[in-house]
Amino acid sequence: MGSTINATKANDTLVGTSGNDTLQGSYGHDTLDGRTGADIMTGGTGNDIYYVENAGDKVVEAIYAGEDTVHSWISLTLASHVENVQLRGAASISATGNALANKLHGNSGDNVLSGGAGNDTLRGDAGKDAFLFNATLNGSNNVDIITDFSVLDDTIRLASTVFTQLGAMGGLSSTAFYKGAAAHIASDRIIYDSATGALFYDSDGTGSAVAIKFAQLGTGLAISNADFVVI
Repeated sequence: MGSTINATKANDTLVGTSGNDTLQGSYGHDTLDGRTGADIMTGGTGNDIYYVENAGDKVVEAIYAGEDTVHSWISLTLASHVENVQLRGAASISATGNALANKLHGNSGDNVLSGGAGNDTLRGDAGKDAFLFNATLNGSNNVDIITDFSVLDDTIRLASTVFTQLGAMGGLSSTAFYKGAAAHIASDRIIYDSATGALFYDSDGTGSAVAIKFAQLGTGLAISNADFVVI
């Protein structure tokens, strides 16, 4: 058995039981923590905070209902209309965004962060993290910022269904990577501009196709083809 817990119009903290609870926020900036059951947590119009510990937990948000954040101890795909996720604990779990401009923040484990559509901000924190790009590119509304990319520990995963001209699955070929402002030979596909930190995909190198920016990294990184994996 579970409980139904309703908020008032204030900034409420709603805490569930060990059962399958229903938590209902209201107009305030509410905090909803269902605890150990498979809980349904619905925020109101404020900037709400959710705690997700169970794979059966469900977060429900309305459109334009504040900027909301999920703290999750399990792998999570953000529900519609939820903006941000903070992974908790030390497990190697993943976070996947939605069509909004999400903020995805990893934990101390080896995380996989995938922003999906939208201009997202990704931070892996400690661990050997992977940043996955598998959403359609457009160069304006789908450019993700990676705030802490480490060439020693982290990797960038490129979906072959999106980056269709990268060659075989696995590590990116050295001939497909170039560090500079634009492609310099026909085989260049992934281009890192160390002066600006911009990361581009060019489907035909020095051909007529326009390079598409898909990520923003730090400047001056010692990045190479070894930091990319085609999946």
